[in-house]
Amino acid sequence: MRKQKTNHVIIVLLCLAACLLIAIFIIKLIEGKGTGVFAGNSESKKLKSSDIEPFISEFINEDAFRYAGSMLSGSEKNVYDKLLLGVLLLEKKIDIKEYKLKVEELRNVYACLRNDYPEIFWIGNDCEIYYSGKIISDCLPTYLYDKDTIRMMISDITQVRHRILMDTQGMSEYQRAMYIFEYIIDTTVYDNSAISAHENGVEDISIEYARNLYGTLIKKRAICEGYAKTYQYLAQSMGIDCLYITGISKNQGHAWNYVKLDGEWYGLDVTWCDPQGSRNIKSYAYCMLDEEAMGAGHESDVPYKLPECTGKRYNYYTYNGFALASFSKPQLSEIIVKAYSDGLHFVEFRCGSKQVYESFVKAVNDNTIFECFEGLRREYGVIVDYLNYGLIEDALVVRMEL
Repeated sequence: MRKQKTNHVIIVLLCLAACLLIAIFIIKLIEGKGTGVFAGNSESKKLKSSDIEPFISEFINEDAFRYAGSMLSGSEKNVYDKLLLGVLLLEKKIDIKEYKLKVEELRNVYACLRNDYPEIFWIGNDCEIYYSGKIISDCLPTYLYDKDTIRMMISDITQVRHRILMDTQGMSEYQRAMYIFEYIIDTTVYDNSAISAHENGVEDISIEYARNLYGTLIKKRAICEGYAKTYQYLAQSMGIDCLYITGISKNQGHAWNYVKLDGEWYGLDVTWCDPQGSRNIKSYAYCMLDEEAMGAGHESDVPYKLPECTGKRYNYYTYNGFALASFSKPQLSEIIVKAYSDGLHFVEFRCGSKQVYESFVKAVNDNTIFECFEGLRREYGVIVDYLNYGLIEDALVVRMEL
């Protein structure tokens, strides 16, 4: 009798364990993780990786979180999968007539695919559309490079990625996120020539390089699209959820990222933090921002709802002690002394509000700001009698040379 009871207990425990495993799988499925490279449940999932060139299939990160695809409806996810498989197979024409899409629907799905996959750098921003009567029959992606060139580019990118992954072993999630930020800025120059060529209608391969991973990691030149896609690619390679976002910033088309650290989203704009002048001093004005701070200078145009940036802990200024909560001259003096003791020849801090920012500007105008350097004179004998400073108003950030 006892043996039978024991067997019943074991069976119950095994059933419970099985239920738990199923629940975990469902949760991951809902979150969009652990479901491979495809977003939906279409027939394309049945194709094995052997149908894709090995150098491509090995390059695609199957574990990365594809947020835009997760926001699509069931039928849209099937189109997303069909397009994804097509561009991985380098198909010239992708048959989608069964889905009876409208033009805007197709363009939205295509945009979601491109926003999710920074590593698929060989397709252009748009695709050609064929019709059968009034129904869209085929999507023709614009392939920027031939197969052999793609193979060579992937090899070069993979080598750089491997070195970066080796350098970041043992780091925390935040440290890895900041390493990518610093690495891109330190090794990349903003490509003004590509922007000029684009504006003047000149067809140049450097324009496409500047928009993708290869331009940033190999050519060391990029525009905002290249900066943001490269950050997304490297973050995803390290297991960090990261989104690529397009929209308007500083009255122009722009691209930036959302990055998820310790379960909370932050806004990040690597491009605007890269120095453009001769001083070559990076800024942290747009590094790990919350929703309010990011929204002050960025307006998204992506065709899906974005997560809210609720993170505050890892804002660069807050985390490193360079946040001025209120305009207190003793507090600002402490920030100045800290920057100097850290070996910096400048201090960059973020004002806690518009009022704090305006109080700083007023102190500059009436010359009372020099009282904030008294701690620097007292502790290090450094006298500041001339102020060279800069303002980033939309970010409420101030930089002063020491």
